[in-house]
Amino acid sequence: MNSLSEIAKLSVTIKELESEKALAFGLCLLERAMPAFLQYQADTGRIGGGEMRTALAQCWGSLERPRLDFVSLVSVQECERVMPDPDASYASDYTSAAVDAVNIACNLLVFLESRDLDVIVDSVNSRCDTIELFVQTHSLINTSSHDVDSELSDHPMLRQEFDFIRGDLDFLRSVNARETVLFSSLLERLLTLDYGKLRLKLPHMA
Repeated sequence: MNSLSEIAKLSVTIKELESEKALAFGLCLLERAMPAFLQYQADTGRIGGGEMRTALAQCWGSLERPRLDFVSLVSVQECERVMPDPDASYASDYTSAAVDAVNIACNLLVFLESRDLDVIVDSVNSRCDTIELFVQTHSLINTSSHDVDSELSDHPMLRQEFDFIRGDLDFLRSVNARETVLFSSLLERLLTLDYGKLRLKLPHMA
């Protein structure tokens, strides 16, 4: 099964999630995307970490206490302004992955207002596209193969991400939706599985 087919299948399950569980799922994506954004910042010295961390905090706050009306800490527009420019002169192997992280953060801020599950599905597409691009750009597969799509779909980085996505969905379907249980259980999952680890690694970083 190629990645597009897998995403299409997973999208059905994502769209069945209750609102707070969909937010929790999106947070899992963003937590895994953040290390690449931080690596991009370390490589380039560019700004944006404050806005990204604030967006993350805003989403966690909403999950922790969903019945409270939070004052917006950062807007979608402010988040969009820290989107890296892939064509700029500064260089990082993680520029595209940083764009992906900002896109997911913006989508989650949109979700807080709209509860539109399509933006969560878009985040999954963005995340998987970025991993495929990273693998191709850094020649981590045989690009001369007659079946590059299969090479990409079978690459360990993409397989690992799909395992995380499926695991997140299984976890969210089984966990109690009551906010105190969902919040603490999600925190435990992220800590146990070390979602803050940089997983897009070049051979010299392995």
